[in-house]
Amino acid sequence: MTGWLIKFIVCRFNDLKMQIGLRKGSRSFAEARAAGFTEESGTLGDIWETVSGSDLVMLLISDSAQVNSMLYMRILILLLLFLCF
Repeated sequence: MTGWLIKFIVCRFNDLKMQIGLRKGSRSFAEARAAGFTEESGTLGDIWETVSGSDLVMLLISDSAQVNSMLYMRILILLLLFLCF
């Protein structure tokens, strides 16, 4: 996650609710909390819950996560299913 990117999006599109979805156990939860995202406010949570409840998804995933878990493919399939129904 990049702090400047988050700040840009929040400032530029202040009428949007930005949510961060992360893999369970991700070390990035601490960084997201430090940037002001919280589970209590609904702006931080599990990747699957966040993607399934979103109108727009920006997918930033590390190369190692793509190779090791095929996570990005599962997300793309989920998004395609939502588009078809």
